[in-house]
Parts: sequence; C-alpha cells; structure tokens
Amino acid sequence: MKNNSNTITISTKKGKVKIPKSQIVFCQEFIVGTLLTLKNNKSYLLKENIGELKYYLSETQFFIPNNESIINLHYFEALFANDIILRTGKRFKLLEDRKPHFFKRLNLHEPIVNENP
Repeated sequence: MKNNSNTITISTKKGKVKIPKSQIVFCQEFIVGTLLTLKNNKSYLLKENIGELKYYLSETQFFIPNNESIINLHYFEALFANDIILRTGKRFKLLEDRKPHFFKRLNLHEPIVNENP
C-alpha cells in the first residue's frame, strides 16, 4: 500500500489501484481482512488491519469510532445514541471514550440527555 496526500494505492488480484481518499466512505475490519468501501459502493478486501490503515488516512478527514472501523467524516449524517450513521445508511458503534473526540472533530457540543423525562 502506498500513500500520498490525496490518494492511496492498494494491491488487488488484478494489480495496483490508485484510490482518491475522498472516495473512501469507510473501512471495516473482519477476520478475513479489512473491507474498504467507496462512494460508488465498490469495495476492496485488504490484508491490512485498521491499525495499519489509520496511518494512511488523514486524521482531519477520517475518524476511528471503534477498534474495527474507520469512517470518512465527509459522509457523516447523524448520531443516534451511540451509533454514527453515514449518508449511505451504514451504522458504526461509537465507543464512549471516543465521543468527546468525535464531538470536537465535528465542532459539536455533546448533547444534554434528560434521563428523567
């Protein structure tokens, strides 16, 4: 895998593919590898794990909500309880300890929740 400021180059069975980082919607780690999903719904299964991928994806554009996922903040739609919802409808669990960082990245203040309606 190669990296520059706007693209990453990944290896596939058909050869190398250069992908604009702006087209990456999310990466999700599974036992068999990490699924990198693009804006056009095309996906690539990578051998790299989330820990390795985070070095290739900028902290200003991407966020790690949990240990299995990286999301592109440009595709953020909503936050419902502890679920980040992307414009694609895909949901990702937001860990409690990452909430403050998430709100800061989006320039949001943490919502006040009334536990006694």
